[in-house]
Amino acid sequence: MIPASQRVQGVLEMRKGTSTTDWIFPAPTRSGHIEGSTLKKQQANALEICGVEPFVLYTLRHTCITRWAKYMDPFTLHVLAGHTDMNTTERYVHPNEEHIREAMSKVWGGHTSGHTNEKDDPKAAADSTVTDTIEKGLAGATRRDRTGDLLITNQPLYQLS
Repeated sequence: MIPASQRVQGVLEMRKGTSTTDWIFPAPTRSGHIEGSTLKKQQANALEICGVEPFVLYTLRHTCITRWAKYMDPFTLHVLAGHTDMNTTERYVHPNEEHIREAMSKVWGGHTSGHTNEKDDPKAAADSTVTDTIEKGLAGATRRDRTGDLLITNQPLYQLS
């Protein structure tokens, strides 16, 4: 389920008020509502009337999820997209350099380093390394370059005897 904006709710209420059936989007089918084949025909008619080049309707879903990715965490995006596998959701996320800078700015609260001497504070030094990497530009950077000194290798939390 996806919460509807007030604008979408208004359009749905308007359509409900003008519908002569129980469906908001009725169609001349046995079930009385839109089905895949009906939707394709309606899209083709609308595109012809508007003079718009044909496109795959699914493209709108992909664009929507890609745009949402900028504003929400991947787990919320995963739920809203209705995916069963997180790997599917990952295909919709296309961060660019601007998005990465914006995200890091939020993490740093607008600052590029801590308030302590970087020589004495490993976290401040790591922040500075990441800032330097971002300032140089991410084009062509390796994953290690992008994460700077923040890369932590997997280590067991405990050892079995």
